[in-house]
Amino acid sequence: MITLPGKVMKGSNIFSTLMFRYLPYWPMFVLLMIVSTIVAWNYTRFLVPLYEASATVLIKDGTSQAPDAKMMEALNLGPSQKNVENEIEVIQSRTFMKAVVDSLALYISIFEEGNIHSVSAYTSSPITIKAENPDELQEYNKIYFSYDKKNETVQINNISYPLNSWVKTPYGTLQFNKNTKQKTDSFKPLFFQY
Repeated sequence: MITLPGKVMKGSNIFSTLMFRYLPYWPMFVLLMIVSTIVAWNYTRFLVPLYEASATVLIKDGTSQAPDAKMMEALNLGPSQKNVENEIEVIQSRTFMKAVVDSLALYISIFEEGNIHSVSAYTSSPITIKAENPDELQEYNKIYFSYDKKNETVQINNISYPLNSWVKTPYGTLQFNKNTKQKTDSFKPLFFQY
């Protein structure tokens, strides 16, 4: 029995009807699968990773509460609610955030040059960089450097700087230290920026 496209004859099932209707187009399906796989692979390869961090802070109140104090707190009349609000303000303050940025040297980022986009060199850079006066830094983009493992020096614009000491550079007074978090070697040019 012959079935025509778009017509379902009695006694045929839906699987054979679909096979008859779409089987002639199998090269197009294979081509679309190959193109989709290539596009998805390139998208994930060049996608810049984003990381999310979260934390929970427990604020302990140092005062012991009597039963009357608990009732006052339930009515929002007690001082413990103010203590929590004060601690939240401290955590969100600009001074506190600046201290975190300065202590972790988050004002300087080190990258590894890429063909399409640069990637963070957090675990591939042989050095870390700190500034003596982070508030006085000017914004710079792509300051290329190299590391001489034998002499333990950093070279910027053909000038060598030693590790573990404050040195004056055209970009401010900096200190170069070994990166304790290095897991892999970088094979592409490294640069830092403020």
